[in-house]
Order: sequence, then structure tokens, then C-alpha cells
Amino acid sequence: MADIPTPRSYSQTLGDMFDAFLSKQGIRSLRVGGPIVSLLEAAAQSDLRNAQDIFNLLTSADLDNATGLALMRIGRTERV
Repeated sequence: MADIPTPRSYSQTLGDMFDAFLSKQGIRSLRVGGPIVSLLEAAAQSDLRNAQDIFNLLTSADLDNATGLALMRIGRTERV
């Protein structure tokens, strides 16, 4: 059985990225506003947007939640 996706917040994603980076590099902290922090923040924001798009796609694939083009696509698939 496939794992059920769980939405994560920006803070959770960024925290996990910080933890992974710091542990793999063997350093204790990063400078606030530094380039590495900015890079990790941008990556976390991108992950958040991608997850939001995926959850929106999953929601629109459900007949009860579909509207517009998604509803028309479901109707064509079901030949209705």
C-alpha cells in the first residue's frame, strides 16, 4: 500500500533542510542572511509550492471537488 502524503509546513521543510545540511557538513550553525541560508530558504519555498500544486491536483481529480476543465476531463473519461 502506498504511503499517504502528508502536507508539511514551510518551517518543517526548512528545518529538515537545515538539520540535514548541518549534520552532513559537520558544522554547528549558519550565518543569518548568509548565502547558504538564502539557498535553503528558496529550496524550501519551492518544495512548498510543488507540494501545494500536487495536493491541488489530487483534490481536483476527485469528482466532488472538480471544477472547470478538471470536471470536463473527468466527464470525458467517464463518457458522460
